[in-house]
Amino acid sequence: MIHMLHTMKQIKRMFNNCDGLLIVAGTEMSSESGLTNVDSLYSIFEFLQEPISSWKYICHNFDLYRNTEPHHGFKILQHLGNQFEQGCFVVTSNFDGQFQKAGFDAEKIYEVNGNFNWSQCSIPCSSELVPTPIFDYQNDVDYIPKCHICGAVLRPNTQLHIDNAWNSKLFDSQKSKFKNWTNQCKNILCIEIGADASNSSLRIISEQFFKNLIRINPKDFKHSHPNVISLPLKAKFGIDLIQYAIQEFE
Repeated sequence: MIHMLHTMKQIKRMFNNCDGLLIVAGTEMSSESGLTNVDSLYSIFEFLQEPISSWKYICHNFDLYRNTEPHHGFKILQHLGNQFEQGCFVVTSNFDGQFQKAGFDAEKIYEVNGNFNWSQCSIPCSSELVPTPIFDYQNDVDYIPKCHICGAVLRPNTQLHIDNAWNSKLFDSQKSKFKNWTNQCKNILCIEIGADASNSSLRIISEQFFKNLIRINPKDFKHSHPNVISLPLKAKFGIDLIQYAIQEFE
């Protein structure tokens, strides 16, 4: 009980001493809305070998992404971010667009694995990105979306395994905006949510802000630095706890 009170007060101090909120979100942030990523299913070679079945599976998941409402934790984080002078920025390995759907500013989101809402030429013949096509994959059984420039198969603008053909145009732009935002902030509070130890692309980023880092993870929550607050909780419970600490403790 005493330890929990100390943790609550420490969270409130971090909140009061920072001018920007960085949200670093892994798969658990979306899985608590009922979603999973599909990045482990395909390499670019497998995708091109089976484009019809690949697109059927992609469309099935895309339907889930579009029809799933973000859980209440998204709104809490958005409300907290609005209280900072520099607002908040989101870095996520999820490509389901849930933060945009929850109302976060798309100009302040850095998706390190890309975004399912955009597609690209599989070659690619250009740096052009197009909205991911929506079609009746259950009835149009032989349909394959193709690049309007060269006729090659379209693919989602997400990083696949062993991917030497990913169009990083959107990624590069988001990364640049993230860097500019961090330079504007004097002191950043980082809330890392559901980024497992194996997710090095996220942890490398969050651990740069170890002086004001809150890690929410039911399994991989440990950190060697004494300043880091580790909450061995699932995403929604951890976010609720942070909100309670900020509202109730001085």
